[in-house]
Amino acid sequence: MTAIRAGTAADVVPLRALNDALLEVKYDDAFYATLFGATADDGPAPLVFVAPAATPSPAALWGALSARIVAPAPASGGVWAWLCGRRTAAAPRAEPATAYIMTLCVAPEARRRGVARGLVRALLVHLAGMREVGDGVPVGAVELHVLSTNEAALALYGCLGFSRVAEVRHYYHFSGAHHDAVLMRLQLEEVGGRASAAVPVEEEARPWAPLGWLMEALRLGAK
Repeated sequence: MTAIRAGTAADVVPLRALNDALLEVKYDDAFYATLFGATADDGPAPLVFVAPAATPSPAALWGALSARIVAPAPASGGVWAWLCGRRTAAAPRAEPATAYIMTLCVAPEARRRGVARGLVRALLVHLAGMREVGDGVPVGAVELHVLSTNEAALALYGCLGFSRVAEVRHYYHFSGAHHDAVLMRLQLEEVGGRASAAVPVEEEARPWAPLGWLMEALRLGAK
């Protein structure tokens, strides 16, 4: 069985080499600088897990996964509260944060050895052991986007209990073209069992939608 461990700053160079060789989307210096350093928003540091390659290449990696914690926006009553004159912030709700898998790569020579499954499971075990993140916000789910044509990855996450949540058009852009993605989610309390099926939702990546933000804020504020 392939050994999985938490990543360290010493893994940045081989991790980047692995990602650059296998991922269609290329990440810049800023992305790798935040993996083991301060984040731009002073939020929780990303979580990194790696599968070291066997000797004689101890510095190389057979696989690597990186994820970030996305904290929920604080509840303030939204636009509805402002329109009604209730300008004092509402009591914060204990809504869960989300762990978002940013990258997951496995070297071709290490495939079919359970490396990808091991990396994802290492993340899930770590998150299940975390009681709180930041100022008391629990982590309730794991999400990720998968290229809609990547059947192997879709099958892998499906076997791990992730459900398809949405089809996102034009989510990726590489090789001079736009590519669709599938948003997948796993509720942490369902790890070890089957996640409930989500209703597919058609989405399209757009810079804005007329009055959409206002209607959503009114809907949330009315709850």
